[in-house]
Amino acid sequence: MDTNKATDSQYRHAFMDDALSTDDAVALSEKLKKNELNPEMLARAALLRAQSVNPSICAINYLIDQDQLSADGTAKLMPHPQSEHFFHGIPSFLKDNVAYKDMPTSFGSNAFPPKIESKHGPYAKQFSEMGMRILGKSSLPEFGFNASTEPVHKEATKNPWNINFSSGASSGGSAALVAAGVVPF
Repeated sequence: MDTNKATDSQYRHAFMDDALSTDDAVALSEKLKKNELNPEMLARAALLRAQSVNPSICAINYLIDQDQLSADGTAKLMPHPQSEHFFHGIPSFLKDNVAYKDMPTSFGSNAFPPKIESKHGPYAKQFSEMGMRILGKSSLPEFGFNASTEPVHKEATKNPWNINFSSGASSGGSAALVAAGVVPF
């Protein structure tokens, strides 16, 4: 018997019958452009998905809450410019080593207290200018220096396809959120 094969009890996902469905970012963008969906629907669906699966996979270091969303799906605490970019309105997360205005950054470590950022870093600025809906920060190994997302100060980020394994690389939390169906990228 293959002991590395995941059983249904080891698999965690957040797929639901909601605005995100099983669509990728391209399909969601096309639905937004056709007004079949709106950014608020996508952001709320992603938040519900994150809340439902994160206790099992431990992939999120910071998550905005529902009342931080405005009617257009942007976070009230984070201004998002209107954008004609193809991915405008698509929800996503940033790694917890990226400075994003008004969100804490801890670099996946307990060595420094989380710092609330006063401005976007270069990568976050570009993401924001593309109109992405940043819903929080994903987990990562301490300072991103390890091959698996297993920080000392909190539970390891689990691979949603088999929670007996951790999620690898410095983008372990991001990878787990995509694999679990929380966000398309």
